Amino acid sequence: VSVMTRFFGKNKSFSEGLRVWPFASFAALAMTIPYLIVAHTLGPEFPSLFGALIGLAIVVPAAKAGFLQPKEKWDFAPKQEWDEDWNGTVEIKDTEEKTDIGLIRAWLPYLLIAALLFWRMIPGGLEMRQYGEQSMVLRIPVWWSFIVILPAMALLVATCAATMIGHLGKARA
Repeated sequence: VSVMTRFFGKNKSFSEGLRVWPFASFAALAMTIPYLIVAHTLGPEFPSLFGALIGLAIVVPAAKAGFLQPKEKWDFAPKQEWDEDWNGTVEIKDTEEKTDIGLIRAWLPYLLIAALLFWRMIPGGLEMRQYGEQSMVLRIPVWWSFIVILPAMALLVATCAATMIGHLGKARA
């Protein structure tokens, strides 16, 4: 942020970007601490998923509440005040025709990915159970996490299918 405010800000100042350091530090810790806890309790497979999700669940409400955010909001200057170097010489024109791909083609990739993930989690969980792999610190069998993950993945598949069907129903109505 400081680089952006230094080179593209109205005042060309690093300090304008440094105003967000309290919130940036909070956001980093909100993801990193759950990441480390998950890594030490569930094993190396899940930290990037759960750490990010837990961090997101913490940071988004905090951002909406304005927690640790600077009093003054920063934005780019209006386009009329930009340096000539910022504007290119190529004018972008939208000449492509907009096509409607349809709801089935739009939602089908999500449904297929969810089904594929669910399908592949079953043998993964069975394999983890067979090999007896355990988490690093607590020595909890890694396959126990699949007891929670498989119903969640099945719910994801059902949600994707229900959403697709619901949107199709609305489109036909």
